[in-house]
Amino acid sequence: MSTLTLELTDSQRAFVEAERTSKGFATAADYVQDLIRQEETGELAALAEENGLLNERMERAKAERPAEYAKAMAWLKQIIEEGLASGPGRRMDDAAWEDLRARCRANRAAKDA
Repeated sequence: MSTLTLELTDSQRAFVEAERTSKGFATAADYVQDLIRQEETGELAALAEENGLLNERMERAKAERPAEYAKAMAWLKQIIEEGLASGPGRRMDDAAWEDLRARCRANRAAKDA
């Protein structure tokens, strides 16, 4: 493995650190390496294309069904605010997802009983 030194503006460094922290990377280098891996595998291009399609669908829904769109956006804003207010997040690995599924199944079974 080789070393590459980058010069970043203060705002770029702050952005990298914020992304590293929010996405659960141990170091800024790990975050940058993952970005490069995504670019190499075409993941970023696929995500950008999906985002463009999503934006088109949202604009079409906004124009064709404004009341439903407004209701959905209000709900989305509400759940985002609830999530932000719930405290720090955690990175979800396979075990965390399975734990969440198990708790959901247990809650469902308790309600059905």
